[in-house]
Amino acid sequence: MHLTIVIPIIKFNCYSTAMMQKLARIEYKYEFVHFLFAVSNESVATELKLLLGNFVNDYKIIVANTYSSNALRACAKSANTNYIYFHDCDDYADYDYLDGFCRDLSDSDEIICFNVHKYVYDENCNIVQEYDIFQNKEGKIVNICNLPTCVYSKIIPKKYLYYIDFPNLPYTQDWAITYQLYLIAPHRWINYTTYYYNNYPTSSSQSRYDTKH
Repeated sequence: MHLTIVIPIIKFNCYSTAMMQKLARIEYKYEFVHFLFAVSNESVATELKLLLGNFVNDYKIIVANTYSSNALRACAKSANTNYIYFHDCDDYADYDYLDGFCRDLSDSDEIICFNVHKYVYDENCNIVQEYDIFQNKEGKIVNICNLPTCVYSKIIPKKYLYYIDFPNLPYTQDWAITYQLYLIAPHRWINYTTYYYNNYPTSSSQSRYDTKH
C-alpha cells in the first residue's frame, strides 16, 4: 500500500527551511512513500522548489491560497494514494520505517497510531528536554482517553477525510480532527516512534496564558 506524506507550509522560517533542506538531501528513493506539500501561496511554492533542489522522491505541490493550517491539511484529499500521514514542516519522520511498513501493509480500515518523540528547545535552539509523548499499550484503542490527540504520526485511510471537517481554529486544530476521526474509524496503537516533534519557543504549545487579547 502506498502512503502520501502531507506537509502543510504557511511560510518559511529558519526551522522549516532547515527541515526542507534536510529532506532534499535524502538520496534514497522510496517505493511506497510519496510527498504532498500544501502551501499557502505561490511565493512559498517557489521557495520550496528551490529548497528541495534535486529531491529524488515523488512529490506534488498544491497552492491552496489560504493561511489556515487545517485548510492546508484538507488538501490531503488530493493525494493519489489510499493512505495519508500528516507531517508538520519543521518536524522529522522516519521515512525508512514508513516505507517498509507500507510495503507489508494489507488493505486496512484502521487508523494506525505511532509514538512521537518530543524535543523541547530554548531560545538558543538548545534541547532542554526530550521524551516519548505517549505510554499506550499495543493493540486497539478502545478508550478515548488513550487516543493520541496529534494529527501527525498516524497512517490514515484517505477515505475518512471526506467525512470530517477541517475547522480553521487558532488552537486545538489537531484535537478537532482526531476526535472526529475517532468517532468514525477503528484505531490501533503501535508503540514505535515514527515522528520527531520539535517544540520551539515560538510554538503555540509553549505559549503562556499571561497576556490578555
